[in-house]
Amino acid sequence: MIKRVCTRLLALFVFSLTLSSCGGGGGSPASPPTISGVSGDGQVQISWTALSGIYYWIFFTQSNQTFDINNPPNTPQQGFIGALPTYVVGNLTNGLTTSMVVNAHAGNQNGPGGPQSNDVIVTPRLVFADNTTTTLQCSANCPPYVANGVAFGDAGTQVSNSSTIHVYVAVGNNASISTSLDGLSWTAQPSGALTYCSLGSNTLNGVAFNNNTFYAVGANGTLCYNSQSVGNYTQYGLTNVVDTSNNWAPNNAIWYPASSKPNSTTTLYAVAGTQQTYGNNGSNNFVAVGSSGAVWDTTDGLNWTSVYTASHDLYAINFVGSCAINSYQWIAVGAGGTIIHSTENTGSVSSNWSSVITTNIGTTNNLHGVACSPNTTLNSVVNQAVVSPSTNTPVFVAVGDHGTVLTSSDGNNWTLRLSNVISSNDNLTAVYALNRALEGRSNNTQFVATSSTGNIYTSTDGITWVKYSVNGSSSLNAIVSTAGSNVPNGSFGTVPFSYVAVGSLGSSGFSAVSQ
Repeated sequence: MIKRVCTRLLALFVFSLTLSSCGGGGGSPASPPTISGVSGDGQVQISWTALSGIYYWIFFTQSNQTFDINNPPNTPQQGFIGALPTYVVGNLTNGLTTSMVVNAHAGNQNGPGGPQSNDVIVTPRLVFADNTTTTLQCSANCPPYVANGVAFGDAGTQVSNSSTIHVYVAVGNNASISTSLDGLSWTAQPSGALTYCSLGSNTLNGVAFNNNTFYAVGANGTLCYNSQSVGNYTQYGLTNVVDTSNNWAPNNAIWYPASSKPNSTTTLYAVAGTQQTYGNNGSNNFVAVGSSGAVWDTTDGLNWTSVYTASHDLYAINFVGSCAINSYQWIAVGAGGTIIHSTENTGSVSSNWSSVITTNIGTTNNLHGVACSPNTTLNSVVNQAVVSPSTNTPVFVAVGDHGTVLTSSDGNNWTLRLSNVISSNDNLTAVYALNRALEGRSNNTQFVATSSTGNIYTSTDGITWVKYSVNGSSSLNAIVSTAGSNVPNGSFGTVPFSYVAVGSLGSSGFSAVSQ
């Protein structure tokens, strides 16, 4: 399978002084809309009221200066034609103010354009970095059962109107698999879609996306995947997610069991694929970990092999080859402060596993999440200019029970970090790290950890943390973002960058989105 990334990026230009009148062949200028902008992490979302038969162009520049699309010296450098609201302009530098305008074309998107709209000046910033962060929570269409894992499939399907579909998948108790387009409104996969997997009422603990395939893992050695195509459209992640009329059809998804897997006495707690990092080599590599230290992997997406057995249960696994430590590397963490890792030189298999000496890491608490960023800060902004750091230092972060946070620069030697912000009564359930280098984004790295008491903790270095309360009655069990997926990291269109956390609210499933 070959990864395709379909975006709504229609054009990227260096414009002349005749921007508003470029193009030809019919059409006429139209009155400009009134636009508004909302800043996010490396992005700005532009909104306006669209009119029938009118085509819109967006012009912008990362500057705090207003500009005239027709007259120097403040002409914009970039633009997009045929844009529809709400339009996401991504790949922006955090902390660098961005000026944006829109103009309108009637009858022909390449015909003469009208006068420019009002000028919107906004500054992209890290999510959770200030009080303007918006956190939304699911309501009527939450996951039907407690959700234990979540993944994002970046490569949606391009349909006839050139829009793209991007899917969140959450897994949880009672063999539940749910899908969502926005992380807020979820559709449960019907029992017929899961028949081949013979899930019964097994608990599903984790899910990952890699090379067009979702894999779910859980009790009784469950390894269940979805990767198919239908009609003239290649589907990435869910079978028949688009029907013959190009309508979203999640109820048509079919999940299948792996050809070989652990026996029924093994509980798999987590799974990861190499596509957690942007720039995946197109392989079908997954690693799953579980009870009694089980480590299983696959290089073809179907046949799984036991490759290592750790001394304790393993609760989380992550591919962190992008951190450039010992070539490529997988890291798993688990009970009693267990940390194991694998190194090899291609990223194609998870060989050469070994254990970190856990007596040296300063904790015997259970660890539930691990992530790595290749450097804590890529770029800064000084006087409206991007300044690159002189050195890059990889940072690994592991989190666990009783507010445990560990950091490492090599995945081998770990330091226990004590925080006045993270309570010892708060169990940390997962951690996510953005990889700005591989995503081609000129903004800061951010670690985001979830907790069993509905809190989110963020850090740019794994040492200093900030706390945000999402819902004190909830448990946040897993977190994912659109990062690592090319939507909208180097892209532009209608899919905003966002974090999606899933978990429980009482006995029901729960999700929250921040962007």
